[in-house]
Amino acid sequence: MQGAEQYLHRKLEPAPAAIKKGQVGTYRLRQKYHHLEMKLQQMRQLMSFLSLLQLLWRWYPGAPKVKSSKRTAFNLR
Repeated sequence: MQGAEQYLHRKLEPAPAAIKKGQVGTYRLRQKYHHLEMKLQQMRQLMSFLSLLQLLWRWYPGAPKVKSSKRTAFNLR
């Protein structure tokens, strides 16, 4: 019985270090994900603000009118 216990001990001994390494990696990944979520939220707010400015510019009476063009990527005449 003692041989089996020694075998299991040798096999399971590195497990705590591997678990700790995985936990640290997961923590860092969550931090990076949170940081990216914050950046994404800032970008969405900026895009919303720019969209609002564009809308206000269209309704502003003194703004120059931009003629729509029928140019496309395939028809540049």
